[in-house]
Amino acid sequence: MPKEYSEETAHLVDIEVKKILSETHEKVTEILLARRQALDVLAKLLLEKEVIERPQLQAILGAGRLEDAA
Repeated sequence: MPKEYSEETAHLVDIEVKKILSETHEKVTEILLARRQALDVLAKLLLEKEVIERPQLQAILGAGRLEDAA
């Protein structure tokens, strides 16, 4: 099946995809670093209990954060 786009177009798409992935990776890294302390508390609690309920999760991460993610 022949390609329906040029090598130049494919190259431009590749560049844009790499840019999006790089920007997203950077943003996720910033979020994780900013929330590191809460994530460490959560990890420790999960290692101890294996399961936690929503109220405990909300207490650790903040109630508003869970509503935003839903």
